[in-house]
Amino acid sequence: ICNSCGMAAIRPPWQGSRLAFVEDCLVDRVLKSDLVVEDCPVKGLGYVAGRDFEEDEVILDCLADRVSTASGPMYDKVVKMCGELECGSYLGAMFYWAGLTTLTREQAGDWADELGCSITAEEQAMLLSLHAPSSLSSRATGISVPELEIAGMKVKGGVVDLTVAFLVDHFGFTRDVAPVLQTLALIWKYNAFELLNDTRLALFIAPSMCNHSCDPEAAYYLEYGEDFTRMVVRALRPVIAGTEVTVSYIDRHQAKEDTATTRRKAIAAGWLFLCHCEACCPYETTPEECKKCSTLLKPWISDLESGPYDKGEGATCDGCGQEDMAVFHSYFFHCESCEMDWCPDCCNRGGCRARSPTSVGESASPEEASLGEADVVVVEALDVELTGTEPVVAPCWDADEDVRDAG
Repeated sequence: ICNSCGMAAIRPPWQGSRLAFVEDCLVDRVLKSDLVVEDCPVKGLGYVAGRDFEEDEVILDCLADRVSTASGPMYDKVVKMCGELECGSYLGAMFYWAGLTTLTREQAGDWADELGCSITAEEQAMLLSLHAPSSLSSRATGISVPELEIAGMKVKGGVVDLTVAFLVDHFGFTRDVAPVLQTLALIWKYNAFELLNDTRLALFIAPSMCNHSCDPEAAYYLEYGEDFTRMVVRALRPVIAGTEVTVSYIDRHQAKEDTATTRRKAIAAGWLFLCHCEACCPYETTPEECKKCSTLLKPWISDLESGPYDKGEGATCDGCGQEDMAVFHSYFFHCESCEMDWCPDCCNRGGCRARSPTSVGESASPEEASLGEADVVVVEALDVELTGTEPVVAPCWDADEDVRDAG
């Protein structure tokens, strides 16, 4: 049980440390002399170069570990079920479908054949070692902190994906399947690559361990046909042994043109973290500070955390007056000392001692690096529309109650 929110987590599929388990999973996929898995500061597990790589040299070359095809009568049924939920779904139907198809036959029960479940427990354990969000906000679409029975589920005191509850109830899965399904759907969402006009999803276990940077050391290239899906990761520049091997989760060409705020908005919306790469934090300074009291500001990711206030009370920007920032911004800042809140744009316009919005690959000038309390980097407000590591999260299914009603 999570001490912070009371959620019941699935039993980790590894004995001992996650690092050791991941290393075992990758032993046939990555040469240890080439890449080393390490616990990178702030980011979690990631790759560090075990030797020098030349520019354009192949770092990883592997086939997809799992491919999920979003088609067929059963997929159409899941799409229809997701559309029937009045509260909406947190994820797209294709991610819930991918989660369903990567249940083991034992977990899927009588529906195993119709869902096409063929994954073994060992293969599923490898998928469950990938990153999934450590929490979800009760304000996010389709997410609830329920006090009542929902879709036949007995839940208490935790965060529940209501679509998962609906699917588990419909298919008659046992209660222990619910947290596994929720975690698998999240893993597909935050690790998979979309192929063929969004009709297929592919998971690559080895490349998924690459952390993000807006100015990455490497880039990935996809090759696929009807019967294969392949990924090649190449060095964008010479990589020295001991350097973290990163890729960009967003379009790296567009990232060069965008400001740090724009990139951070996209990353927070799509992957639920605030980017602290060298491009977004181009020189050694303290994090964002409150303009009023100089206290370090705490970032809140809107879909990840419910925010600093009580349920039902949204944060209002003290700079521009924008109400309920969690609805309109993928992240915002909160001062725990004076209780002031800042949206990303106002934070850069003067709500905090903002970092320089230098372009990717550029370094700050000495004048920018010496900005004092009275000097603020001014960034014009951006009108950007977003479409939008370590515990494995699961809803709080009441272990003392049956998953469904007796009837």
